Amino acid sequence: MYTGPLVVNEPERRPEFDRDPEYFQSESDFIDLRKIVSVIWRGKLFVLFAGLIGFIIGSFLVSREEPIYIATANVLFEPERLQIVDSANATVGRQDLSNEIGNQIAILTSTTLLSRVAKNLDAADRGQSTNSQAPEVERPTAEEESAARRYREAVSILRKNLMVSQVIGSRVIEITYASTDADHAASVTNAIVDEFLRFQTASKNQDVAAAIDLMDQRIADFRERIARSEDALAQARLDLVERQTQSSEMTRTQLTVLSEELARVRIDLAGARSRYERSARALAADNVWRVPEFRESPLIQTLRERELEVREMIASESQTVSPNRTKNISTLEEIRDIIREEAGYIVEALKFNIDSLEQREQQLVEAMRELEVVAINQATDELYISGLEREVQGNQAIYQSYTTRQKEISEEAKLGSTDLRVLSRAEPPASPDRLASNRLLAATSASGLLLGMIILLLRERLSNALRSSQELYEATSLPILASVPVVGRRRETGKLVKNFVNRPDSILAESIRNLRTSILYGDPENQPKVIMFTSSVVGEGKSAISFLVGLASQKTERKTILVNCDMRNRKHANLYSTYKKLDQSSGGAGLGALLRGECTLEEALFVESGSGLHLLTLSQAENLSESPADLLSSDRFAEIINLLREKYDLVILDTPAALAVTDARLVARLADTVVYLVRWNKTSRNAVKEGLRRLRSVDAHISGCAFSLVYQSKARKYADNELIYQHGYAGVYRQ
Repeated sequence: MYTGPLVVNEPERRPEFDRDPEYFQSESDFIDLRKIVSVIWRGKLFVLFAGLIGFIIGSFLVSREEPIYIATANVLFEPERLQIVDSANATVGRQDLSNEIGNQIAILTSTTLLSRVAKNLDAADRGQSTNSQAPEVERPTAEEESAARRYREAVSILRKNLMVSQVIGSRVIEITYASTDADHAASVTNAIVDEFLRFQTASKNQDVAAAIDLMDQRIADFRERIARSEDALAQARLDLVERQTQSSEMTRTQLTVLSEELARVRIDLAGARSRYERSARALAADNVWRVPEFRESPLIQTLRERELEVREMIASESQTVSPNRTKNISTLEEIRDIIREEAGYIVEALKFNIDSLEQREQQLVEAMRELEVVAINQATDELYISGLEREVQGNQAIYQSYTTRQKEISEEAKLGSTDLRVLSRAEPPASPDRLASNRLLAATSASGLLLGMIILLLRERLSNALRSSQELYEATSLPILASVPVVGRRRETGKLVKNFVNRPDSILAESIRNLRTSILYGDPENQPKVIMFTSSVVGEGKSAISFLVGLASQKTERKTILVNCDMRNRKHANLYSTYKKLDQSSGGAGLGALLRGECTLEEALFVESGSGLHLLTLSQAENLSESPADLLSSDRFAEIINLLREKYDLVILDTPAALAVTDARLVARLADTVVYLVRWNKTSRNAVKEGLRRLRSVDAHISGCAFSLVYQSKARKYADNELIYQHGYAGVYRQ
């Protein structure tokens, strides 16, 4: 049930249910799995019945089929076949087992092998012998062509009933054959196994012969290759002896000696350069006595001593005037000049030593370069000879492996072994195979279930009736006021009134009170006084619900009157006129007399004694000569409604169906609001839309819709509504 706010002036629309064509187009793109499951669950008995029909059909088909016997044989595949690869690698290996087993399965189902099996079986039936090879003829005769066609048909039958598979996780090949005869199934299976073994033996012999021929060819090739490589190695060694004057070890020794000497020379050269630079700077600064190279010179030491003596003499004579003083000063200068000259000789000697060391360094470097070139050439020759030696050794190893393998293959050829080993031969099965029958039963049963589901979904899809509050809201965009259940199998208004009055705690009474509350308090600020009830077509419980809502309103001490505007239907007029008159002296006056002005309002009213509800309806004695539509559209009827509006708290107008006659549209212009009733799972959405369109064409204000005649047990299967929750309070709402 819709739980949003109920607005009398303009019904509130929820965004998700807005009547936007693009929205509904997008919604239709989704598959509502919940709805599909719900539809199937509601029709589960029909689905089960359809599945039962499918099972019965499958059982009938199985009973008409001949029993099928399946014979099985198992063969173990142990490949020993060798694969010779290119001579550059010269290796021997086995093929991939998964691919090889697939090849064996392909051989078992090949036309060549099955045709041989067919010929062997045909010859065995005729008591003749045949070989495995088909005879070669140039021009087949008519009899041979007939036999060929017969063999092709036999091969087709064999392939149809034969199944070959690999046992998972092993190298076992399972061969099964199906036939209506148990002995025939076993004999055909064993014939296929025997022919497969013969085929494998012949193939193995051919492979072995081809391998031996290939081995012989490879052995001859490697003999020639070994001879050429040995000749090349010998010639290379002779050429090396002619080119080299000494061995590579001697060259490496000489390089080591020269390297050590070069290191020493470079160390001496660095020291000589250091002494030369130090001596040259000291000589330039006239400070030769501080340099060790000058101090270590005997001549300079002697001159230095003489210089000191002269300097003492000059110092002692500085206090007196002596002719020798000038002479001593001159001697001192001469000594110093000699020291400088001697220091210059020492510096030149150091420079000469540097030149000698540099010349020696250059000689050593040139000698080492020559030896390095010799060493590189010797290493290149040695690498070349080493490569030739490895080539000779490799060719000899491969030659030896081919020779050994040739002997092994020759021994295998003598033994005549095969890659297959029969684990179990086929035996005639004791009972027929039920797998195919079970599959047929399962398929027909599943087809029946699926067909039942499809029929249910199609019926649901093609149904145009409204069954849920959401569907009703999407069709009308109006609030859903309430859902009124069905009470009993017959829906007479009198019995409904008795149920409502005698059982105020029933689900029916609670639903009517809920509808009354939704109508009156949907918009508390603008409570309607004149309420009109209508529906799309006849038979939607409109009059009964109008009467019950009037009773519910009267019980709340709200002065209420029910006006029966359906003057075309005498059924309810006859029912209402059985109640006592408000004015006992008025006789048979009713709504018709009031419209003609023949009586007052009080004289035309009836009263429901239990609640005091006033009724304005045609009496049993009244017969209308005027058209009801003309009466309802008259000013007199409008005056009566205005009079009732003043005298009563609530005026309920029970009108005919909107699609049946025009009366509902004529009365709607006088009502404050209209309650539109929709019979649950009966009224089509097109009828509801058309009825609402007609009412809206006269600017009728519609407060909402309400479901009528709802079957509680069935409604629970479609969608949630208030009756589901009220059903949970069975101890409170007793029926």
